[in-house]
Amino acid sequence: MKTIEKAIKTLLDSRPFYAHFFLDSRVEYDKYNVTTAGACMTSKGPILTFNTKYIDTLISDELAGVVEHEVLHLLFDHTSLKKDDGYDLTIANIAQDLSINQYIEKLPNGCVTLPLIESKLGLKLEPLQTWEYYYTYLLQKKDQIGDGDEYKFDEHGLQTGEKEGSASDKKVNLRSTLDRAIKASKGNVPKSVLQIYDSLISEHKVPWQQVLSNFVARSIAVSTKDTRKKINRRFGLDQPGKKKKRELVLGVCTDSSGSVSDESFNMFLNEISRISTICQKLYLVDADCTVQNVEVVKKGKFIKRERHGCGGTAYQPAIDECLKRGCDAIIYFGDFDCADTPQDPGKPFLWVGVGNSPKPGAFGAEIRI
Repeated sequence: MKTIEKAIKTLLDSRPFYAHFFLDSRVEYDKYNVTTAGACMTSKGPILTFNTKYIDTLISDELAGVVEHEVLHLLFDHTSLKKDDGYDLTIANIAQDLSINQYIEKLPNGCVTLPLIESKLGLKLEPLQTWEYYYTYLLQKKDQIGDGDEYKFDEHGLQTGEKEGSASDKKVNLRSTLDRAIKASKGNVPKSVLQIYDSLISEHKVPWQQVLSNFVARSIAVSTKDTRKKINRRFGLDQPGKKKKRELVLGVCTDSSGSVSDESFNMFLNEISRISTICQKLYLVDADCTVQNVEVVKKGKFIKRERHGCGGTAYQPAIDECLKRGCDAIIYFGDFDCADTPQDPGKPFLWVGVGNSPKPGAFGAEIRI
């Protein structure tokens, strides 16, 4: 146990916020089948747990980094993700580690880093982004990642068997622990923590760009393609094997009636340009009361707004166009002031609106710019 004491002293001297958060948490050892470290929020506050055999292999600076790692998982609300949220939990855990490890100076061997992921998976990723941003790119490399054991480090949501409490209760407990750690640190608080603090003291609102990215990530379809690199399980070498292929044909419908400001439209198109890099194909469907133009957007291409038409507004024609072109998911952007009531296309659907009009259909998720 001397190792953990040295690590906390290291943090008190250099990064006191993390030390005080640790000291204000319930800390346990060798529980819940944790092989390295783990964290969770409960109705009584945060729990941090450590495997003593593991931490005895670390020097104090490395263990200090592990403490930071677990605290950041709690602050960024990584421990609340559940299987029924629609994410691949293996990929999500790697993405979460990737998003927080960039804030930590010293980490033990085996931790996920941005250079490691870029090198092993052949990706070029932006630094200091949300875990949802990394998730969308890592999901495309699911076959290379496999079961994720190579990248597995800790337990993001401990199964303690205790009552965890409601989301609001956990937020209050986290805020209280955060307040006390900031006060005890006497102003010596990392910038990343202060940003989290600002989000906790205000009403929580997920940025619309993040919701848009999450929708696209969850909509990526899984299909198969023939490959000679894998043995066919049924016919052996006589027939090619099957390889999973994750792809998305996305339909993006825009209201060209002229009732949406150029500023809002360009903000939306900038996000669509970014998202296009993870789509197999992206159709941009411009429509007023009829479809006026259909463009296949090249990956990462900057999309310039051009009005096609400008008459009245009906939303069903653009949705029908997306179905005709075999889209796996559909996004519709506009002010929702239309003359028809579109029907549920039976595909993942996201309404992106400006103004105060209700969404035209009872189906699909909704965000506002």
